[in-house]
Amino acid sequence: MRCPGEELFALVRRTQAGERSTQVGSFVWSHLLQLLETDDPLKQAFRRALPEDIVSREFRLETWRHSSYSDITFRSASGSLGANMEGTLLFSPASFLPRSATANLTVHALGRAFNLLELGLRLENAEEIAGKLFGLKSFWGQEEEREAHPEKPPEPEPGPTAQAASPDCPGERSRKMRDLQQKVAQRRGERRALRCELSMKVFGHELSFVDCGETGSPTRRRSLSLAELAIRLLKGQEVQVNRRLNLLLEELTFPTMSGLPARLALNTSAAISVRVRGTADFQRLSDFSVNGYVKPSALLQISAQMGTAGALGQAGLRWVTGVRGTASLDGGVQARRGRDLKVHLNMPEEEAVELLSFSSKLYLVTADGARTLGHVPGPSEARSCTHKEVAHTWGWQLCTEVAWPAAGQPHLLSVPVSAAVTLKKQDRGLQQYLLEAAYTVHPQKDSWLPQEASAHLFMGTPGSHVPRDVALDLSYSWPQGKFRLKLLHPRKKLELDGKMETLHSGRVGHLELILDDRDVYYVKGWSDLRPAAGKEAQRFEAQLEVKLVTAGSPVVIAGNLSRQAGSKLAFSVFLNNLLRDQAHLSALLEKKAEDRLQVVTLGGELFVPGLVGLRAGGLLRQRGGLWTSSLSVKYGLLGQAKQPAQECSTGQKLRAESSPEGAYQLELDHELHCTQLPVFSHKVQLRHEDGPGRLYSQLEVSYGKQWGESSNKRRVRLSQTFQNDSGPALSSYFMEFVLQVPVRHVDYRMQLHHSSLRQPHVQSSTYLKVQCNGRLPFVAGLQWKDTSRATLWKWEGGLNLDSPWLTVSAVHRLSWPHPATFQAVLELTLGKAWTLKNLVMNVACRSRGLDREGKIHVYTPATTYLRVSMVTALARSLFRSRSEVETAWSAAMQSEIRAENSRDRKILHCWLNGPQRELNLTAAYRHVEQPRKTHVSLTALGTSAGGQPRGLQVEGDLEELTRDRVSYQKRGTFLLRHPWTPRIPQSILVQETFTAEKLHQRYSLETRVVLDGRAETMQTIVLGYEAGHPYVCAGLTHPYSGSAVPGSLEGCALAWNR
Repeated sequence: MRCPGEELFALVRRTQAGERSTQVGSFVWSHLLQLLETDDPLKQAFRRALPEDIVSREFRLETWRHSSYSDITFRSASGSLGANMEGTLLFSPASFLPRSATANLTVHALGRAFNLLELGLRLENAEEIAGKLFGLKSFWGQEEEREAHPEKPPEPEPGPTAQAASPDCPGERSRKMRDLQQKVAQRRGERRALRCELSMKVFGHELSFVDCGETGSPTRRRSLSLAELAIRLLKGQEVQVNRRLNLLLEELTFPTMSGLPARLALNTSAAISVRVRGTADFQRLSDFSVNGYVKPSALLQISAQMGTAGALGQAGLRWVTGVRGTASLDGGVQARRGRDLKVHLNMPEEEAVELLSFSSKLYLVTADGARTLGHVPGPSEARSCTHKEVAHTWGWQLCTEVAWPAAGQPHLLSVPVSAAVTLKKQDRGLQQYLLEAAYTVHPQKDSWLPQEASAHLFMGTPGSHVPRDVALDLSYSWPQGKFRLKLLHPRKKLELDGKMETLHSGRVGHLELILDDRDVYYVKGWSDLRPAAGKEAQRFEAQLEVKLVTAGSPVVIAGNLSRQAGSKLAFSVFLNNLLRDQAHLSALLEKKAEDRLQVVTLGGELFVPGLVGLRAGGLLRQRGGLWTSSLSVKYGLLGQAKQPAQECSTGQKLRAESSPEGAYQLELDHELHCTQLPVFSHKVQLRHEDGPGRLYSQLEVSYGKQWGESSNKRRVRLSQTFQNDSGPALSSYFMEFVLQVPVRHVDYRMQLHHSSLRQPHVQSSTYLKVQCNGRLPFVAGLQWKDTSRATLWKWEGGLNLDSPWLTVSAVHRLSWPHPATFQAVLELTLGKAWTLKNLVMNVACRSRGLDREGKIHVYTPATTYLRVSMVTALARSLFRSRSEVETAWSAAMQSEIRAENSRDRKILHCWLNGPQRELNLTAAYRHVEQPRKTHVSLTALGTSAGGQPRGLQVEGDLEELTRDRVSYQKRGTFLLRHPWTPRIPQSILVQETFTAEKLHQRYSLETRVVLDGRAETMQTIVLGYEAGHPYVCAGLTHPYSGSAVPGSLEGCALAWNR
């Protein structure tokens, strides 16, 4: 064995990239991926050696099968204890069943690894058995085929068959060919034989329990033969397998300083016992039975001893831990003709069954023997059992008991510890659990619903003292019309029977429900249908009897229906034995037609004893376009139900007519009158006329006690009129809306009139009038006139409004004779809430060449509110604007703006002149190329009434004084003057001069600052080379006195190398 290197990893990547088998590729891919992510301590060196790009290709896994490798690691928080689980699953490309599966469990403790358990399963050539068990024609399907078709002699398996010897070939050659073909067929038969192996390793000891093939190796000789096991089970004999294993036996003896040898011993053993017995009958797949039991038990014991051993005996401590588990499965399954199934599970006779127990004890070993150290006082115990209701339902109670030493004991005496899981029987009469299921079906031709069917399901415990049986029986027969449902439950029993019979033209039905063999509920009914014969009506009679309460008499509902096609329909319903008297409901509908007159009569009666009594009659007539209807209802409530005393009646009349000229008229009348509620009595009349150029509608409602009298003041009248008198050149519309309520003294009218003339010019007028109780609270008029021509636009309009709150009179005139001249005038007068007389708003615009002139004038004969005039001129590089604004609240103000834009000069001048102040603002920019000079300035000058002018000046210059091959000089100047008197000077001049003498390698920067034209400060910085050595000189001269900085200061610094 050698450690893997880069060459081996490169070979693995190339092999994986070219692998075509999906199973091999997916297994290698999952194996490498798990190794890159494993936490197993034994594989960390290999994980670090693997490169990250070892997984070069991700295989597409098949949906139902793919070979894989998995690795799972568990570790405690301290890291001293852990476990690793490995698993593999391998598929063959030629089979849909896995070929092999393995699982390996390794425990890491105290720095060592223990291979605790390893399981392996190998399976080959099981496809045919799986196909017979789970294929499309398996189990009962194969049995029905076997019954339908007689058995045929088996045909030889497909494969190479011997051909008849040709007379031209020698006989020896034919014989050798037959021998060769027989060997090939024999090999194919051997290759298709079923092979399976199940192996297990515990602490490295290899075992084999089941082997389906022939016995060959020594390991297989120790395994049970599956055929021998099947023969013994079919004979009804009990098969018992007992196996005792010594999993680990270690002993270590070493000398000590006392002269007595010390001995450490560790012994781990396990015992397994399996008892199997049963009988089976599989002569027919649809009829089979299996009975027997399986009782496994297992024991695992770990013993450790530490002490001394000598000629006088041994002494020390012994720790013994054991785990024991038992289980039992006793029962049977029976099936008959594929439709009856019976499963029973026998219960053990013992009162308690210990499923799992664990104990850990400590013994003291002396020359006299071993005695336990379980005398620790006050042990702690815990006991938990399932709920009593659950135990009562199933008959068994699952309990868990745990005992451990009390807290505060030494760590060495933390024993004994014991735990047990016990199943205790709560029902002594419980012997077995039984499940029965059966069904029968008689199919019906050309229908998915069977003709007859029945089903039976039972789950219970026969012979038990506690009732827990549950049963369901369901059956129905379509030809006999029967249905039965029986449900048995420990808390409830239910039986439901139904039957339907046909006798001549009638049908009888019965549905009965019995609960707990005590309470009976039922529904009975019959119906009879008699077809029409001649002029007789078709009749239908039915009766229904229902009992839905435990105590009391049933309820009987009877009814009949009579129908004569196209002329008569009547029905009645009677209800008995629910109240003291008989309740009934009847209705009649009859239709007649005579001489273009159609009459429909409706009658009905309803009576519920002690609740309501009602009689109703109605009539509907129709002749041409006239419809009339009436309905009368007499009713009585509670005590007056038998003799109705109250009455309500209603009537409707509808007439619709159309004339050849296109006129349409509609009249609708409605009346309602009630003796018990006269307040709701009313009369409604609706009139509607629709003719050429006129539309009229009127609605009148009369209500109250005198609703039928013409002098009744409790009425509401609502009408609307629309009239169109338009012509080819004239449009005229009139609309009126009227609302009258005499009892409230309301007389409301609204009129709207609109006319429009389109020749020879456009002229329109609109008037709106609102009249309320003889007054005119609101009047509005709008006039508009358009006298425009091809080159002249001219409009005139007016608005007049008179209301209780505001009066408005407005006139608007607009004239636009040509594009260069525009004028608009608005005259407005307001009254009442706001008062404004003869307000004129004049807007005019005029254009002459490059000049544009605009004026806005808002004034009354007594006051000028606003006057604005503006003249602008725009040339190629010049803009000039002059304006004047005057208001009623301020004096006139003048302003002027002048802007000039050229290549080397840009100037902006603004001037504003008011009654108290004047402001001038000038901004300039100049640039000269030869010599190169740039000047920027901003000047603001303001003058107040009776004061001196005050201004702000900001200037900046940048110019080149010298520019040649030998020297270069540039100067910048900044000047600031302001009129304010803060702590900063009112005049500041900053001038900087930069000089470069290339011949002498000398550069200087001179800064000059002058404050208020008097105090001058000079600063000089010189940088150059002299005799190959760089130097820096600086000088400062200022007019201020101070001991810290002298008035004149100069200094130089020279650098050289030695």
